[in-house]
This record gives sequence, structure tokens and C-alpha cells, in this order.
Amino acid sequence: MIVKTHDAIHTPLGSGEPIVIVGSGVVGLYLAKLLSEQGHHVVVVEVGNTKLALIEKSFTSVGRNHNGIHNGRSQSLGGTSNLWGGQLVEFKPSDIDGGDGSFHQGWPISYEEVARHYKTTFQRLGIPEKFQQDEHVWKSVAGKVPAIGGDIQIFLTRWLSVPKLAVLYKNAIRYSSNLQILVNHQVCGFCGADGIITGVHVQTPQGKQEVIAAATVVVVAGAIETNRLLLAAAVDKSWECPWRNNRMLGRYFQDHLAGKVGIIHPINRKSLNFLFGTIYSQGMKFQPKIRLSDARLESTQLPKTLGAIQFESSISENLNYLKQFLKAAIYSRKINNIKDLLKHAAACARHLPRLAMAYLRYHRIFSPNHSTVMLMIQTEQVPLADSKITIDPNKVDSAGVPYAVLDWRIDGCELQSIREFLLAVRDTLLSSGIGRLEIDPRILAEDPSFLASLRDANHAAGGCIMGRTPKDGVVDGDLKVFGTKNLFVAGTAVFPSSSDANVAFTAMALATRLAERLATYSDLQTTCCV
Repeated sequence: MIVKTHDAIHTPLGSGEPIVIVGSGVVGLYLAKLLSEQGHHVVVVEVGNTKLALIEKSFTSVGRNHNGIHNGRSQSLGGTSNLWGGQLVEFKPSDIDGGDGSFHQGWPISYEEVARHYKTTFQRLGIPEKFQQDEHVWKSVAGKVPAIGGDIQIFLTRWLSVPKLAVLYKNAIRYSSNLQILVNHQVCGFCGADGIITGVHVQTPQGKQEVIAAATVVVVAGAIETNRLLLAAAVDKSWECPWRNNRMLGRYFQDHLAGKVGIIHPINRKSLNFLFGTIYSQGMKFQPKIRLSDARLESTQLPKTLGAIQFESSISENLNYLKQFLKAAIYSRKINNIKDLLKHAAACARHLPRLAMAYLRYHRIFSPNHSTVMLMIQTEQVPLADSKITIDPNKVDSAGVPYAVLDWRIDGCELQSIREFLLAVRDTLLSSGIGRLEIDPRILAEDPSFLASLRDANHAAGGCIMGRTPKDGVVDGDLKVFGTKNLFVAGTAVFPSSSDANVAFTAMALATRLAERLATYSDLQTTCCV
């Protein structure tokens, strides 16, 4: 149920104070629905409304340019799920365990602890068990699993058919008696004592300060806003903040480096399309991607890089428009710009037979032979303590919360990772007779200036990283903030490292795990301080 005032929040019969979740984004809504289905009373506090809106100006960027801080975040029901494509990718064991072949020492929890929740999380998002296995997908659409050889392996990413979680969960939002979402209210602080958080301070749309009582609080407002809120609470002298002296807070901010790195000149266009064309099967979308083989990775101690093949042609823009139009028509039931629709449909009309054949027979999107084939990469960055989020006490928003100051920094060794990856791709494509990869010469020359051409991937992470003690983290292995008994952080902010894979799915798997653990803290039904 969506509510617009504090007074409208009701307590289900037999329930105590609620679990308060700060933020209704990808992980926030997922966790809220899961907890409410487990019988918990859940109140989600969202600063935005039900309509899509980008983040309001409450930040400054002083380091490497980070486009995502401006355009990759949303203040609205569903958060960044309103902006993303819904791509789901699992981490690999070395991403979490570290050790041999890795540049980091690992997380305070094991890969197995995270991976055992992948299956459940997939299923909760509507991905059947059979489609969680690459082998099954390949065999169902092609009859065999492709092998490219060399030091490169192909894997599939899975995409949500409905990426907007507010749409995916619309029935739960509308009808669940345990789940209430308070919109247009900004959380601006906490209250409590002796390590127990008893409530959150919120500001109403009218500028009034109120307190929402809580048995447990989970902050999952995105990496930047989560850090901003906890940093602001740490400098608030009106209460005894348990994490005030944690020097790790805000540190190790990360994002992926992404961009175009080369052009593939096809030798065997049919094989290229077969291996790397986007797959559609039984209403689901899968995208083939490439990374170094496990054996090759073990011989390096570099951050990881993955690649995606992108086919661009004169009809690409038309197809993208039609796809977005259909989504808008399905979700909003509104049809506008009929003239544009007809124009783009006409541009695709002569390709319609081949589009239909590619989809119906091969379960692929048709790529004309004149398409330009580009190689795009996404590279993990080395976590740096000086890559951080701080706050500016001289700039505050309308609720009095200081601005976030992002100082994003990278190590520079990411360039070596990209070069190693591309050389392996070049050799494999050529030896298999698929194509010739033309690599950006700056990469081959190991020119550091090339890194400046790469953008962030809107995969912000870190700042509230997991650690074994307060000396090396902000939250423990259960995602509980050190020094507190019932304050948790969920989402990508807790990642000590971020793999080369998209981060949202692993954050959701951690939320599945957190839901199990919150039962331990259900007895903390306290009365909010005044």
C-alpha cells in the first residue's frame, strides 16, 4: 500500500514496530516484498513520488568524472529500476573469495554463502530454474553449447522481462497488508541509544520533521545516498552515533570502467552472429558475453574485464525506438507520437522477413550484414581507500542533510587488464576464423590517457563495505553496522570489491540472505525515542 502521510501508516494486528527500509530502489523493493511475504511488518520510506524523477542536486563531484551520479540515479518508487535494463549476472568465486589469481584478499563471507542464494533470487524474479543454466539455454535455442576455444569463455546474462520493480510488484504494493510505502518523505537522521536504533527522522513534503518508529532499520538508498545519510548522522551532535568514529565510512567507492575498445571485422559473419547475437527464448532475453577463461585468470593478479559484442546498423535506432514504444504502451497504456512510430516501423519494414526469421527460427535479433561490429568492455576497478564519499557541511539540502562529495579515483592498472583481455580476444577470434579485432592503438601502447575515455557504468558500489572488524569495514558479514544491534545496510554499498559483472543481482542475493538473518533481530521491538 502506498501512503503519503506518517499518520496513514497502520500496524497490522499482532505486529510490533515495523522493519523500516530506507529507499525503494532495486534492492529496497525486492527486500521489502520478501520480508512482507515472510510475515514482517515493513515500512519503506521513499524520498520521491510514484512518477519517474532523476536525483535532485545534493552532491558534488571533485574527482574523476562520474556520469552516473547525475544521470544514473532516480528519486521515485522503484528507484534505479526505472532506468536499468534488468540485466542479471552472477559473481564468480574469485570475485568474493579472492586468493590466488586475485588482487584482493576476499570478503568476510564466502562465495558459497552468497551463491547459495542466487537460485532463490532468480526464482523470485521469475527466472525458472532451467533457464538459470547456460547449457540449457544454448541447447534449447541452438541444440549445442558453443565453444570458441583459446583463452576466452562465453557466458550468458539474463534480463528481467519487467525491469521496473514497481510494475513487477504492483500487486504486492497495492494489496499487501504487511507492506506500506511512504512516498515524498526524506529520511534525514536516526534516533536511539546504546546501539539500538529506535526510529528514523523524516522530513514531510511540507518541511515538517517527524519520527517513524522502527524495530529494525535497513538502509538501501543506493551507494551514494546510503553513505551520505550515514555520514550526516555521524556528524550530528544531537545523539550518540555508534559509527561516529569509524574511519572506513565512505571509503573504497567503486564503479566499472566501460566503453568501446575495438571493431571486429568479420571473417565468418554467420558464426559471429550465432555466438554473440542476443537470444530470445520463451519470452526471456539472454545476452552472450565473453571473459578470460579461469585458467588464464589464475595466471594474473589483475582486475577482471568482460566484453560484449554490439551490432550497429542503420536500423538499430529504429528497432530501439519500436522496442521502447512497445514497453511504454504495455506499462503505461499510453500511445503517443504515432507519426514517429509509423516512421520507424516503415524503416524496419523491408527487413521484416529476416527479422521474423531470425527471431522465430534462431531466437535472435536480426543483424544486417552491413552492421558495424563493436567490442564493448566493462572492467573492474581496484578498490582504493582514497576513492571515497564525504559530505560538505557548508552545503545542505532542504532537509538539512549535507551534500555528498564524490572523489572517484582509479588505480590505473585497469589498463593492463583491458590490454590482456583484448589480446586474448584478438588471438581467439582470429584462430577460430570468426573475425579480426582492431584494437584501439592507445590500449596496445598502454597509453594511460585511454582510461580517460572510459565512462562509469552506473554501477556505484562501496563506502559501507563489509569487514571482519570496524578497522576494515562499516558493516559485518551479516550487513549489520558495527556498533549497532539493529541497523543494517543492503545494496552495493557493502561491496568490498565489485567483480567485472553487473552488481545489482549479487546485491539482491545478499538481500535474500539478509532476510533470513533479520529474524534474529525480530525481538528488538522498542519504543521510538522522542
